[in-house]
Amino acid sequence: MQRDQRGAIGSAVAAVAVCLVVGVAAGYAVSELTRVHLTDASEAVPMPAGTPSVPTVTSSPTSSPTYPVKPDRNDYPALDFSALTFEEHTIAGTSQTWAYDAPEDWDLFPTNGAGDRLTLPGNPDFTYSLRVNPLTVPASTSSLAETRYAAIASAYRAAEQLEISDHDVSLTYLTDDGYLRYQHSYFISPPGSMTGIFEVTVSGRIRDREGLDALLEYVVGTVHKV
Repeated sequence: MQRDQRGAIGSAVAAVAVCLVVGVAAGYAVSELTRVHLTDASEAVPMPAGTPSVPTVTSSPTSSPTYPVKPDRNDYPALDFSALTFEEHTIAGTSQTWAYDAPEDWDLFPTNGAGDRLTLPGNPDFTYSLRVNPLTVPASTSSLAETRYAAIASAYRAAEQLEISDHDVSLTYLTDDGYLRYQHSYFISPPGSMTGIFEVTVSGRIRDREGLDALLEYVVGTVHKV
């Protein structure tokens, strides 16, 4: 995904979210997926067995792209989650500091109120990225998921919703220069609540989907207040 395209996604999401009274909350996509969201908003501990995993999905596909799609460039292989090692980062919300794990060799770029974005060293085009964002305006996780898809669909051609649940949404869309991209967002809520308090989003090529989903699950399971 190119740098200017990632910036366009963040702007489109923020604009749609404000209209839907989600504000910054919609700002800014292998494993068994057993750690989901926080068991306690102040602790980083795995979810108890038997809770929903990421994602708890209701499939709701839209029409397939009808535009010409360019083949992905082969500059970088597909994301291999098993090859990643992680380190802890912190990010400040409006009234709370959060910690999360991210790949240790990736570059971190603050995004002016829309959280942190992490990429391969040098932020190369046509690869993949991770975004984390504390949410400050109260909104339900289901509305955040719906708003995310609406934002992408309004900004890009051939947007297709692959999966959606009460906490997450995965989708594809066609960039302006004709490349098909994948994005998966998960909105964390405290135990017993459906109000979103933190977002984790992964984005990349179609070939990266398996690795991105595993990365999303892992990072979501590490998010905690500090």
